[in-house]
Order: sequence, then C-alpha cells, then structure tokens
Amino acid sequence: MKADKDYNKLDELISQTIGREVPAFDFGKWKDNHRAETEIFKSQTAGRATSRSVRIFDESRAIVKSRTGRLAAAAVIVIAISAAISYFGGSTNGTAAVYAAATKALQNVRTVHVSGWTTCLRPHIRAELLDTSTRYTVERWEWVTEDGGYRRYTRTGHVTGWDDGDRLYSYDEHDDILYTRKSPAQTSHIEYFQSVMGLLSRLKDKGLQVTEIGTRTIGNRQAKGWRIVESDDKREDMWLDVQTNLVLEINAHVLDQGQLKQVRHSTCTYDQNVPVNIRDSVPPVAQTVNYSPDLDPAFEKWNARLREIAAYYQQHPLPETMELLPRESEENFRGHPRGRLRAITNATGHRVWPVQSTLEDFLRPNVKPCGSVCVPEELRTMKLNYDLVARTEPTPRERADFVLNALGLEIIGVTEQRKVWVAHYDGRPLKPWQEVTAPVPRGDARHTMPGMASGRGRKSVRELFEDFAYYQDYHLSADGIIIVDETGLPSRPAEGQSAGSVAVSSVSPYWRGDESIPIARKWFKEQFGITFTEEMRPMTVHIVRRQQ
Repeated sequence: MKADKDYNKLDELISQTIGREVPAFDFGKWKDNHRAETEIFKSQTAGRATSRSVRIFDESRAIVKSRTGRLAAAAVIVIAISAAISYFGGSTNGTAAVYAAATKALQNVRTVHVSGWTTCLRPHIRAELLDTSTRYTVERWEWVTEDGGYRRYTRTGHVTGWDDGDRLYSYDEHDDILYTRKSPAQTSHIEYFQSVMGLLSRLKDKGLQVTEIGTRTIGNRQAKGWRIVESDDKREDMWLDVQTNLVLEINAHVLDQGQLKQVRHSTCTYDQNVPVNIRDSVPPVAQTVNYSPDLDPAFEKWNARLREIAAYYQQHPLPETMELLPRESEENFRGHPRGRLRAITNATGHRVWPVQSTLEDFLRPNVKPCGSVCVPEELRTMKLNYDLVARTEPTPRERADFVLNALGLEIIGVTEQRKVWVAHYDGRPLKPWQEVTAPVPRGDARHTMPGMASGRGRKSVRELFEDFAYYQDYHLSADGIIIVDETGLPSRPAEGQSAGSVAVSSVSPYWRGDESIPIARKWFKEQFGITFTEEMRPMTVHIVRRQQ
C-alpha cells in the first residue's frame, strides 16, 4: 500500500511536469517495464540505503548510469520528482505542490511588475548591519518580447539595472558608474521572471522552515500565505493568489535589537502594458564604465551605439531605403560593419554601417576601380561622424552616393584618356592559392613594407589588382595606377561554387610607393604568369564635387 501511494504521488507530479496535454504518467507501469534496471540498482545499493531519501537518490543514480538510452528522459523527470517527494516529506499538498503550481502559472504570463520598498540596496548584508530607517523605492519590470526575447528593468533607490537580452547593465547614480556584463539570457538558459522565481525558489530551499499562515484579501483577490523562516532573526511572508497561484505580495522582517522590523515590501502584478519610458529606457553615458573581463570595451562602445539607434527608431519611422544619422560624440571606437539593431533587424532587415572617418578614407574602399577617383584637396580631409542605416544591403557605391548626397556633394563621371596597366596571363597552371608567398619575409616587422604579405584570405586575381592599386592612389587624385584585367581568369565563382574556386592567393600586395612597382611586376609574373603593358585608353574618372 505504501508503494502504491508513493507511485500515485509520482504519477501526479510527473504528469504535471510533463504538461496537461500529455497522457498521465504511470510510474508503477514504467517500473514494471524496466524491472531489470531497477533490480540492478537494488543489488548495487543493498546495505547502503539508510533512509528513504538515500534509497530514492541511489535509484536515480543507478537509472541515469544505465546504458539503456530510452531511460534518459524518464530518468531526469523521476530524479527531480523523487527528490521533491523526499525533501518535502512526501506531501504533494505541501510546498512542493505550491511551488509547482506557481511556476506553472508563470508560463502563461507575459509581463511581471514588482513594486514596493526595501531598506537595503545590498540584501546579502547581515541583518545586524542593516539600517532600517531609510526605505528605498523598488521598481521592477520583466517582460517577454514579441519574438520571445527576455527584457528586464529594475530600479532600487539610486541603482538602476537593464537587461536587454544581450547585455546586463547596472548604473549607480550617486557614483556615476555603469557596470556592464553579458546578459545571463545570452550566456546560458535563463528562467524568465527572475524577480518572482527567485522568491518562489525559497519554498524549496534546503534548510528553510516553511509553514502555512492562513488566508487574507489583497485588493479584490483572495490570497493564501506561507511563512519562510531562514533563521531565528529572518523571515518572509509570501502571499499567493488562491485562484491563479501567482505571487501577490511579499513582506520580509528581521529581528533587530529584540524587535521584529520590516525590511522589505513587494507587490506583484501581471500582464500590464510596459510603460514606454521603461520599455525604451537605455543606460546613460556615465563618467566611469566598468566591463566584465569577458567583454572588449572597444567593441562595447559600438554595441552601445547600436542600442541608442534602436531606441531612436522606437520613436521615429524607419527609413524606406537609407538614412544618415549624426553622432553627438566624436569619440572614435571600433565598429562592425552591418551592425544589427535589436528587435528591428530580424523584422525589417535594417542594419547600420559606421561612417566615421575623413571623406577620402570613406570613398577609397567604396568607389571602384581604385585609381579612378578624384577628390579636390579641400574636401579630402572633411570629417564624417555619422551612422548609415539601410533597409536592404546596399552596394558600396550606393552607400557612397547616398552619403555624398546627404553632405551636398556628388560624383560625376568624365571620360579621359588615361595611361593604364593592361594585365595579360601566359596560361601556365596556377599553384594552389595556399602556396603563394610574398617576395619579402615579414619577420617581426610591425609595419608592412613593400613586398611584405598583408592581409589574409582567399583572393581572386582581380582582388589582387585592386589591392595593389589601392595604395598607389591613396589620396584620390586619380593619377595613380589603374589596372585593366584581360587575363581571362575568373573573378567570381560560378553558381554553386565557393569563393575558393576563383582564389589564386592568400596574401595581398597592399604596397605603397614607387619602389613597390618593380616588386609587384616581378611578383605577379613569377607567382601567376601575369605581365602588364602600359597603354593609353579612354577611362571614366569619378570626380567628387559640390552639388551644382
């Protein structure tokens, strides 16, 4: 009879854990079907089990160690429920059932709002050190976004926290310090609604005394109370909605100089609309910013800028094509091209390109062919301090044209007779691209000199031509080398092929100065069988000017 009673408890709790729509779990039947495995565990644990809880955990370990793969899923559930029955004295009507019902109720919640007060900003401090004379306002919002993401906003006194699903921030207003680390939602599985889950978990904390304290009315809701006693001088009263099983109120007390004093009061409401000022709130620009060791501060500045832009577009319409947003700060920071906007990029495709350089540095990689761009000297050093937001992925030239237009500039094409290098290929078999080497060993040189390898990757022959011409007309005066490719070697992979199918080298000739020209000629000939002839040909020169 005792075994049947235990099995019924397991049946009920396991079925609740699996979910209402799944047929009820029959532990007795499961054990009968796996009698061999359970007999093994009995023989292994005979003479060692000194209590009911020890026997249950031994059984769990034996089942988990079984090589029978089909037991794995059931074993996980059995271990959890068996432990719960053992710990809570085998009562499904006690705190185990309360905890299970409350956590299950949270599965249907989208928003949690916790408000109240506390006398301590750091609740881990011992009770005897608490100053109960000051009450700090507590405000916490946690919500699930439309795409299933997790967000959290907290404010306790002068300390504010944000969790945007990517970064977790804590700002101390008194000291003007912002602490930044990775969000737990990014680094591991996280239980949503931590404000409530942290409280509920105390119902099953080992070593705490939990007793029922009756019922009362909170607002228009009937609530049942549970007193959680941590020690002789600390206790919490938790009140749960009788109908929904959700937490409604928590009151914490400590024994201070012989008197029981309240140190925390919290009320919980659910599925309210998150206020716009909370939903769109972002961390401030602090005098001091500290980062956890696993974050690179340089890149974090770019990530912070992306969050600012995402918040901006919560209040403004997204561009149909592109938009150039000015930056308030002139601080330089490393950025990733095609930055993603949280809750926007996945839905609309909008991305961000940093535009923070001089005009010539911006145009050099974006207008091709290299050597064909002419920028007046007075415009070359114009400072750009913007971010380009685009709905689709524009080509480099489209980005250049849009930025120039926003600045009141334009590019016009003028056909001129220009001396060019015409590239020819002698047809020799090419060596594997991984085996191509630079003519000058780099050694431990910190700067790239003519002939040294620069850059890594799989390069087509046309990319090698562009890389060499890049530095030959570095200041965009349109008087450098322009290479016309007549080698016949493919520069784009055929459909279904990878970039490696057109690769001829893993190093690039990013070489400056006149002394690099004979080095480049010799390198192309020896490594690829490519030679150059100089000819006069009509070429389009791209002239940058102010709009007429």
